[in-house]
Amino acid sequence: MNESRSIINQNFPHNSEYSDESFLGYLHEKETWNENKYWELDKAIYSLSNEFNGENIPRDIAWPLMRIYSHTITLLLSHHSKNDGYTIKNLDDLAVQEYRERIQLVVEGFFQNKMPKNQHFEKVNPLL
Repeated sequence: MNESRSIINQNFPHNSEYSDESFLGYLHEKETWNENKYWELDKAIYSLSNEFNGENIPRDIAWPLMRIYSHTITLLLSHHSKNDGYTIKNLDDLAVQEYRERIQLVVEGFFQNKMPKNQHFEKVNPLL
C-alpha cells in the first residue's frame, strides 16, 4: 500500500490502521490541530488526486476521505458552538476559518479533479 493511502487509513476510524496519533486522532481526542499531521493528510489528498484524476475513485478511498472530511468539518463547527463544549485548543477563530476553507476546497478539488493551487491559500502546505 502506498504512503498516501496509509495516511488516509490512519485518519479513518473504521480502519485497522487508524491511529490516535493521526491528524484526526489529535483533533478528536486531544482537541488539538496538529499542523504537521494535517499537512501530511493534505499532501496525501493531493497525491491521490494525481493518481485518480477525479475518475474511478475506489470506494476504499472515497468513503474514508469523505468520513475524514465530514468529521473534521463537524469538529471545526463545534469549535464555534458555545453549547458544544468542544474547543480546538491551539487555534484562534481566524485559523479555524482558514483551515476550514482549505480542507473544503482540497476535498472538493479531489472529486472534481481540479485541485486548488497551494500558494492561493492563506495557509500554505510546506510539503507541496
